[in-house]
Amino acid sequence: MTEVENVGLRLTNDQFSKEVDDLYARCKGGELADRQTRMAEIETLTERYFAANEGKMPPAPLLDRLATLCLREEMTDAHPDKMTREEWPVMSDTQREEREQTETSGTWAEEIGVDGANYRKDTRENKRKMRVVSTR
Repeated sequence: MTEVENVGLRLTNDQFSKEVDDLYARCKGGELADRQTRMAEIETLTERYFAANEGKMPPAPLLDRLATLCLREEMTDAHPDKMTREEWPVMSDTQREEREQTETSGTWAEEIGVDGANYRKDTRENKRKMRVVSTR
């Protein structure tokens, strides 16, 4: 293929982004519910980009979106016990934030008893902080 013919086949980042958006829309619409079909579509799209852009990689944010699309089942699984029932669990950003909010630090577990009493060793610094808090 000559260079003049190849220019017409160039796939810009904007076009690639629109095609990724189209894949997401088709996936949400149920057309790409099967993982194998979805993976084949993603591979075809990336191969087209490589061929049209002389082997250059697509931008990282678009590759990240395609990776999320590859792992759609894992990323959309909202089951609260996902981390213990899956062999290789993957958390979305939202799921990770929710988990961090409910976790308790190890220090807290060492200092607070089952009865709820604070068993932290009283120190001069701790008492001074409590005096400052109580005077406000």
